[in-house]
Amino acid sequence: MSYYLVDHAEYPQKTLPVNCVKWSGLRQHSGFHLHNHQELEIIAVRAGKMQITADTDSYTVAAGEVIVFNPYVLHAGFPEDETTEYLCITFSLTQILNFPKSPLTACAAALTEEVTRFDVYYPSGAENRSGIYEMTEELYDAFYQKSNASECRTMGILYSLLAFLFEHHYHENEGKSTGRRNIKFMRGLAQYLNEHFSETIGTEDAAEALFMSSSWFSHTFHRHFGCSFSKYLCQYRIQRAASMQAEPSMSLAEIAAAVGFTDYCYFSRSFKKYTGQAPAEYFRRWKMPKKE
Repeated sequence: MSYYLVDHAEYPQKTLPVNCVKWSGLRQHSGFHLHNHQELEIIAVRAGKMQITADTDSYTVAAGEVIVFNPYVLHAGFPEDETTEYLCITFSLTQILNFPKSPLTACAAALTEEVTRFDVYYPSGAENRSGIYEMTEELYDAFYQKSNASECRTMGILYSLLAFLFEHHYHENEGKSTGRRNIKFMRGLAQYLNEHFSETIGTEDAAEALFMSSSWFSHTFHRHFGCSFSKYLCQYRIQRAASMQAEPSMSLAEIAAAVGFTDYCYFSRSFKKYTGQAPAEYFRRWKMPKKE
């Protein structure tokens, strides 16, 4: 998935500390379920509409409009129909703004700790909000060229985009969400899942990794995500599997195993439940799982 800023094989185009992915229609991508992460994520809708939630707020985002997800904000998004196309840009503020003695380093920390925030919704034509969509398009175009000039241009556009956000849309958080979220818990959970999602893990394993009792972990998790850890883990794995469509050499069974499913039938049922399509239909490969 585009929101995982990690060095995995499914991102052969990532040479800089930023991901930039285009998704088109329900056949290619049915949306992303509720999740969070440390990275800043920007969604720019190119065609159609998306229904998006960020914490307790809901948005209908149309073509030419942009949504910015601040670090650790719980968010989900779903295309309205087959015509929907959008760009997803993800990067770590602490990597991009890591300059000793610069105020940018403190800003990155403040954003990550939810002391400050960027505005979320950027409708087309609104005062002080125009231009961000065009910058995401330019960033996408430069990202995939992979030349000396384009690599520099990619980072230049990214910093211009951040300058725009800092100049017009950077605020104190005013306690909007920090009182409801345990940032230490969210950060530890995100790191644990990113490192161990492909293994056989459960609630007790996650609780132990975060130095919590199982009961307190379950209570804290449900308060933050509104569901059980096992349900969230299944969704998380399905999203990771869906991001592997750029791996043509892998069979469906190998994809299932790579994201932590030991039972292919369960993987197939879960995949269709959360994406609306069977794995074979989604990946357009129509392969049978490999037999040992």
